[in-house]
Amino acid sequence: MSSAQTIRPKSLIAGGGVAVFGLIFALTSGLGFDASFTIAVVTLCAIWWITEAIPIPMTACIPLAAFPLSGVISRSELGSAFGNPINFLLIGGFMLSIAMVKSNAHLRLASLLFSLLRPKTEKQIVVAFMMCSALLSMWISNAAAAMMLIPAALATLDKAKSKPAFTVSLLLGICYAASVGGLATPIGTPPNLVFMQAYEQATGTSISFIDWMLWGIPFVIVLLPIVTFRLTSRCTNAPCDSNFQKRAWQTDERRVLAIFVLIIIAWMTRGDPFGGWSQWFNLPAAHDGYTALLGAIALFVVPNGHGKPLLEWEQAKELPWGVILLVSGGIAISLALRNTGLISDFTKHFEAFSNWPIWLMIGLICLSITFITEIMSNTACAALMMPILAALAIAINVDPMLLMLPAAMTASCAFMMPMATAPNAIVFGTQRIAIQDMLRMGAPLNVACVVAVVVLMFILNL
Repeated sequence: MSSAQTIRPKSLIAGGGVAVFGLIFALTSGLGFDASFTIAVVTLCAIWWITEAIPIPMTACIPLAAFPLSGVISRSELGSAFGNPINFLLIGGFMLSIAMVKSNAHLRLASLLFSLLRPKTEKQIVVAFMMCSALLSMWISNAAAAMMLIPAALATLDKAKSKPAFTVSLLLGICYAASVGGLATPIGTPPNLVFMQAYEQATGTSISFIDWMLWGIPFVIVLLPIVTFRLTSRCTNAPCDSNFQKRAWQTDERRVLAIFVLIIIAWMTRGDPFGGWSQWFNLPAAHDGYTALLGAIALFVVPNGHGKPLLEWEQAKELPWGVILLVSGGIAISLALRNTGLISDFTKHFEAFSNWPIWLMIGLICLSITFITEIMSNTACAALMMPILAALAIAINVDPMLLMLPAAMTASCAFMMPMATAPNAIVFGTQRIAIQDMLRMGAPLNVACVVAVVVLMFILNL
């Protein structure tokens, strides 16, 4: 076999991306080195993110290395990309998630919910699993929420000797609900945090944990029933039992949940009521990210009742550092677009959209985002699109929130393809779901969620 025949397709795609980089750099050379280099780097990142020619987090390292090296951003700005409090919120949130999984506290929450709902039929079982998945994904990563519920769901299906319709509804219900539930809090899914950082960079206004929940929870309240109705429409009322068993409370479960509740309270009371604890203790620089880190540190200090701490570094090393790199790379891209003046140039081209009805513009943005996310990481999509949407909003003289928030929401509402979101991939990996099932169930939901998001934006007067 010749060496040419051994070249992998992804290597060819990666090489093609480099060729496009050189072509874009040459074609835009009249804009000056910094601007043409930035456009070429962003184009290369977009190509490699879409095709996954190399691992997505490593593509995010391109702007982190190339922009400081070329002088497009400074070393201090690079430091701000890594040291952004949003990254600390991610790190702390992920560590709390790992500790919950390690102690099985997440299963405790699931069993409590099932004991309250007491599902007895196929439809009720699907609804209960979806509610549990949505609830868990508010506080732990949506991938972890789906992964932890799948074994119980598979055991339920095996015990019930289920029909294909019930299998599809239950497994897709878990992964779709995990994606929707993640919209409720900033730590539910990374695109939420990408939006928060990009919005603060564009407007100078920070978004608190409770601010996000005031938007996110109404979205979940509306979207989850839409998804549930679609998935349970083919289920029957045949008797069926879930596979959650009652068990005694463990010491580590109690302590992890206690720390988790305290951190949630701290997140929700930082700015309210009456100025919140940040004002009471004269801590104007307080941020939810720093609070998350303190909570993560507590996990390494508090014992689990068996002579060890609640979390050890061996488990903490499982933290998905790739997401941190991806968010940091998105920040570096935003800084480069601002420093080179490309954001200002973009706004001039976007002025033609100022005569469009705002609802139509939001709808087209959301529809584009949800289908783009079907073929690339939703976090990568958010990192790429948020600076552009901020520029568009400035150009047409509207609050960037109006365009960026619905885009962030719909980035997590991609239900058609296994690679669209981590929960989709996890459920597809059970080999009990065909891609045709995902396409048939997911395509209408993509459109329905876009319509619901647009309508909600105006009902909530955001």
